[in-house]
Amino acid sequence: MPKVTIDGRPVEVPDKTTVFEAVRTAGRTLPHYCYHPGIGIEGSCRVCQVEVAGPGKMPRRLTISCRTNCDEGLEIFTSTPAADGARRMVLEFLLKNHPLDCPICDKAGECTLQNFAFDVGQARSRSHEERRSLRKRVDFGDVILFDEERCILCTRCVRFQSTVLNDPQLGVVNRGADNIVGTMPSLDGGATLEGGDTPLRGNYQGCLADICPVGALTLKKFRFQARAWQLKATSSACGFCSRGCNINVETFRGAVKRIRPRFHPKINQYWMCDTGRFAYDDCNDRNGRLSLPLFRKDGSLIEMGYAAAFAEAGKFLKSNAGDNLLMFASPFMTNEEGAAFLELSKTLGAKARFVAPPPGARDEMLYTGDPCPNRRGLADLGFAATTAAEANDAAKTAKAVVLAGEFAVDLLNLTNEGSAFLDRAAVPALVVERRAVDRASVAMSFPALNTFEKSGSFTNIDGIAQRVKASVAAPPGAVADRQLYEKLRESVLNAGHAAKPH
Repeated sequence: MPKVTIDGRPVEVPDKTTVFEAVRTAGRTLPHYCYHPGIGIEGSCRVCQVEVAGPGKMPRRLTISCRTNCDEGLEIFTSTPAADGARRMVLEFLLKNHPLDCPICDKAGECTLQNFAFDVGQARSRSHEERRSLRKRVDFGDVILFDEERCILCTRCVRFQSTVLNDPQLGVVNRGADNIVGTMPSLDGGATLEGGDTPLRGNYQGCLADICPVGALTLKKFRFQARAWQLKATSSACGFCSRGCNINVETFRGAVKRIRPRFHPKINQYWMCDTGRFAYDDCNDRNGRLSLPLFRKDGSLIEMGYAAAFAEAGKFLKSNAGDNLLMFASPFMTNEEGAAFLELSKTLGAKARFVAPPPGARDEMLYTGDPCPNRRGLADLGFAATTAAEANDAAKTAKAVVLAGEFAVDLLNLTNEGSAFLDRAAVPALVVERRAVDRASVAMSFPALNTFEKSGSFTNIDGIAQRVKASVAAPPGAVADRQLYEKLRESVLNAGHAAKPH
């Protein structure tokens, strides 16, 4: 391990460590635009320059820190007149044609170019020429808008497509001062953008906006929705595939506005797919959400207070306890909710099952094709996996059914055989769902929380437990799902002696 000196402080670093990483290890920061730890080293932006000297009689010189390795005895100077001046000159060059539209830019508050200009006091330009005028709001497909004026040609986006996804769809076109990032020309006669280029495709387009340091690539869906400083970020795990990518859920005024990946070395690195990134519209929709339990009376579902509803539910479950009571959980349950539901099923002498579709097509990066975030967790707890068709067959000899958890009804209706499940009036059902399910067989319905309203854990496809944290408030008066199953169990016990365990 070579020993180097950083601004007079001796530091020991692993072999092949770059000067840039050594400086960060020492607790100092250097501006950088082309470098990204998940993409690799390019060395094109030239803004991470430092002075180095030695080893031996090597004279002091300027170098870009991201492409210079640490050798034994190397001296590194991050803040000298030469190093500071070199970085300021590069910054002045980058700002020469960069537009002054920070007040309307979605990247304002998160832009590293803006931050560096503020840090060094780069408030004016020595140039009197007009700024170069380029296209704005360039359509790159269904996810990304591109602002050519803001682009500083760091090529992070180009290299992400080619090195991380192994699917090059962007390139630097034209020559010299006319260089600009662009999509590929259309050669197969398919859908094209203005000018004939091919729109971006794939499930990871949103990552381009994450890695763009200056707001040239922006998300259509997030555009002008909120300012960076208005967003409240909550660390959590993605609940829309069994990978369980680590994420930050960013909210504003009680609604999810943006989801971004959070680094995890073993699961998702720096990335996440667009399936999980944009899956929050349904959870933001409060229309039709249950606020109180529903009880069927005279053929209609009417609202009932929780205390009375738990008492009625206890009687309903007690009277139908035993092997012929079907208890189906949603694999969108957390492990903690699943454990409480399992205890309820044991109290009722019933077998706990979860309804889940067979996994679909997966991609070659993160998306598993399995929309169920906690299939592995429920299986590890002891739940039996059941298809919609198998559930329908079981209902033919059942006394009653319990359907519990977010999307439980949707998962049951995935096949034609399962679609008639709740229409069987001879099989009364107790349902725990976000919205009212007004089917003939539903005797009672309790409100459930959605993925962004609950806390707990999911176990991903590889058996790694991921912490899920609530990022938005549940509806007023709502009972968390885990507590709901615990209270249902108490209601059963209060309704009489518990059934013999299954």
